[in-house]
Amino acid sequence: MKKLFLLLTIACATVAFAENQTLFSIDFEEGEGFTAGSVTGQVGWTDLAWWVGTHSFVIADESGAQSGSQYLHVAEDGDSNANQQNNTIDISEEYTEGMKLLLHGWAKADFTGAAPLSIRFHCLGTSGKGYDVEIAEFNFQQDGSGNAYVSGKNLTFEGLTQGVYYEFGVQIDPSTKAVEKVFVGENSYEGEGMTYKSATAEGCGSLPDGIRVYNGKGCLDNFKIEVVPEPAFLGLLALVGLFFARKQR
Repeated sequence: MKKLFLLLTIACATVAFAENQTLFSIDFEEGEGFTAGSVTGQVGWTDLAWWVGTHSFVIADESGAQSGSQYLHVAEDGDSNANQQNNTIDISEEYTEGMKLLLHGWAKADFTGAAPLSIRFHCLGTSGKGYDVEIAEFNFQQDGSGNAYVSGKNLTFEGLTQGVYYEFGVQIDPSTKAVEKVFVGENSYEGEGMTYKSATAEGCGSLPDGIRVYNGKGCLDNFKIEVVPEPAFLGLLALVGLFFARKQR
């Protein structure tokens, strides 16, 4: 009985731990402080006015959200001077050395845009080089494919459908600036030798500190940074599950 109580306690603690490992999230909902209209100036989003653009970045509340009721809509409307939007991230207090992180979001591209819909996770650190120091860059191309860039590699994801939301993301180890996995939808690349796109750039930080959106047409929703459970933690969950499975027999 004591063993059962101990395992139940461990199971509850591990499930609670797994559910509370989101370090950062944006879902563009009213509860986070977003309202319909231009995203510039809302909840840390700023217009990077490096050159005159023709894009608008607005919070929309139509039926285009991946979940919830609001999302970020990117359009080529010709009436805006914006071309890029950036959101600043600070997870330095939540991050503990040794954590592996999953940076991900959802995109629904309109392939009729004059340029790809592009999203970058960046890591400025102390570089002072604008927003060019990157962990990974994702582009949803006009031909219905996707591209992701890490450590100088161009990874291609074919067969994307216009008007469909795809989850995209990158799994990283900030302690080594290693990229362990890159994915768009069901397609993924894993393997050794991948690092941050700008890992060798002067002043490149280890932790993600911003999301940059620019060009193209489409919808974006539900950005998150989450802790990737360690294998030992997953093994513990498996053992607890095995114990209860045997108890049922």
